[in-house]
Amino acid sequence: MLHHILKNKIIIIIALALVICSCASTKTDSYSELSGTFIQKPFINKIGQEKPKFKEWYFVVSDTSEYFVKLSKSKVPLEKIKQSENKKCRIKGIIRFGMFDSEDPNVQSRAGEYLELLEIESE
Repeated sequence: MLHHILKNKIIIIIALALVICSCASTKTDSYSELSGTFIQKPFINKIGQEKPKFKEWYFVVSDTSEYFVKLSKSKVPLEKIKQSENKKCRIKGIIRFGMFDSEDPNVQSRAGEYLELLEIESE
């Protein structure tokens, strides 16, 4: 009886994992033109420890909406992003869903929506 219950739980877990994976893979990239501000935030590791020596760039669109800027995919040089820090600007970019820290699926990485920056315009 216990074996049957465990088998059913495993089947349910596998089914849920497949549904979650299929939902995540249906997210599509979207070209966007946004107004906002570039800011830097300290890196926070997976256990919630803040690492102030390591800064990451975010593009803040509103009080509730911000995007991690994936520098390795962006077409804009870091120097231009630094010049735009804390200044209102308009950007063109692609919002993607994927891994922040690595392109290798075998390497642990944060995942979610990120911004691939194509162009910065002053406002």
